[in-house]
Amino acid sequence: MKRLIYFTYVSNNVEMVTEFTMADQEEDSMSEEKKTAIVSCSGASNTGTTADRVARKLCIDQPEKNDLLCLAAFAIKKAPSIKKLQEADKIVVIEGCPSRCASEILRQGGFSSNLVVEMVADYGIKKVMTPECEEKEMERISKDVEEKVKRLG
Repeated sequence: MKRLIYFTYVSNNVEMVTEFTMADQEEDSMSEEKKTAIVSCSGASNTGTTADRVARKLCIDQPEKNDLLCLAAFAIKKAPSIKKLQEADKIVVIEGCPSRCASEILRQGGFSSNLVVEMVADYGIKKVMTPECEEKEMERISKDVEEKVKRLG
């Protein structure tokens, strides 16, 4: 059995519809153990860089549990990114700053998160416009996010 999935969005004041098909084989893979989709800011500041590094560390350290989402691909409605979110057990967003761009992009695409952490409010990192990341901060935050995800169940 094949399912057609449609996504409607507006681009340059024109309503666009994206369609993709999910075949039986893909549906069967959905019965496998689901992963946590990790979505992060990749902004041009220290907080965006830290958020991105935390997300990557979580996915590198536990690839069997976590799956990194390409937010740019999701924003332009690429089917694999949409599918990854649909199949996720949980969606965790790691924001760089109070603008919360990653959460807003997800919301505009019809998704919400199970957990949002933010570098400024939750971890006290002062935002500066240099794309640097302190290793100690990244390690501390990665451990904290990992614990928060575990508490989600």
